[in-house]
Amino acid sequence: MSEIPVHSWQEANQSYLMSELAAVRTQMEKLVARPEAENEADAPGDHKIGEEAYASMQPPPALETLFATFGLSSFERKILLMCAGVELDSQFASLVAAANKDARQLLPTFGLALAALGDAHWSALLPAQPLRFWRLVEIAPGDALTTSPLRIDERILHYLAGMPCIDERLRGSTESVASITERLAGGQRPPLQPSGDALPASHQAVADQIGAVWRRSSGQSVWPAVQLCGTDAVGKRAVAAHACALLGLHLRVMPALSAPRGVADVDLFIRLWEREAALHPNALLLEYDEADTTDAPGDAALKRLVETLRSPLLISTRERHKPLERRLLAFEVPKATSEEQVQVWKEALGAAAGALDGRVETLVAQFSLSTGNIYAAVAQALNVAPGFSPAPGGINVDSTDRHNAGLKAGATEAATADRMAAELWDACRLQA
Repeated sequence: MSEIPVHSWQEANQSYLMSELAAVRTQMEKLVARPEAENEADAPGDHKIGEEAYASMQPPPALETLFATFGLSSFERKILLMCAGVELDSQFASLVAAANKDARQLLPTFGLALAALGDAHWSALLPAQPLRFWRLVEIAPGDALTTSPLRIDERILHYLAGMPCIDERLRGSTESVASITERLAGGQRPPLQPSGDALPASHQAVADQIGAVWRRSSGQSVWPAVQLCGTDAVGKRAVAAHACALLGLHLRVMPALSAPRGVADVDLFIRLWEREAALHPNALLLEYDEADTTDAPGDAALKRLVETLRSPLLISTRERHKPLERRLLAFEVPKATSEEQVQVWKEALGAAAGALDGRVETLVAQFSLSTGNIYAAVAQALNVAPGFSPAPGGINVDSTDRHNAGLKAGATEAATADRMAAELWDACRLQA
């Protein structure tokens, strides 16, 4: 077989995965005694492609990363490949049906794996072993454990194919900070919360402290949980995002009201989240700010979640929570100082800040707003006065927009600034 050039990691990963599937398919063909097995699946070229792709890949193939991350044995690896083969290789389904002696049974079983694959061991079936503990495969209802159909988890299948995506069971209750920012921006406006590079100095200091603590804990099996205290929910989220960025972690947010309540649901969430964090560098921010403190079952579920989760975890609260069984490091995220608020206002307003000529300082002197409230006030003023259209980097005030918004022809810049300041003042009153 001629050499196939590999132009990207995705192509190399696909080539390597298919060669590994071919090796497992060979063993299955031998089980059903197909005479063409030696000529089809055991062709040396298939394995050569895989070895060449593996040697040149950086990072390693997804299969090898998964294998190392969850500590799969050689037999467990082959079971996973057998389940993936049914989804990715059209020949697997017919082989499985032939091995099961049932044209309707197109999914593999533990019994088939024990009979067809080398290095077989019964312990691979145990709930505490990687395949079932990490839910890499799901067992469909059946008459017996060894004859129940096996299906690879969808998240794991996509990962092996080199197309990672968040598990759908986690997507419903968590959201990435980037998605929140994009939604608030409405696809047009600049982010309505500060970026990691635009934190007030006092918030930057807290983020740096968290990053330093976690950097020292990166080799530990359980990361210390971090508690962010204060009333500025958006500011705390920005601090958390910046601290995670310092360590290359992607932050996802879960409101406490969206957290699972039942014991089984909490345990499932923990298992799936730990698996996700192992496959992709994720951190979770649990926001208690709007939680109902009178919900006893909810409080118990949240406590179990906080005390059990081993991956990077932050919790956002207005006041410090009582000490838990696990180590909980508390950081106060104060409101921005007057000087920092002025800077936040100028960032939110962009080019329009210069036209206000000192009015920003007047707003800060009258209203001590959080970072989130400042961005919300700017957004509110824009909705009331559509003549000021936002542009990347801030609000752009130009003559065309003023004309389209119905402003008087020939209005001076001073009159425009007065109207803008009035709308911002009203927005601040509502925010305060």
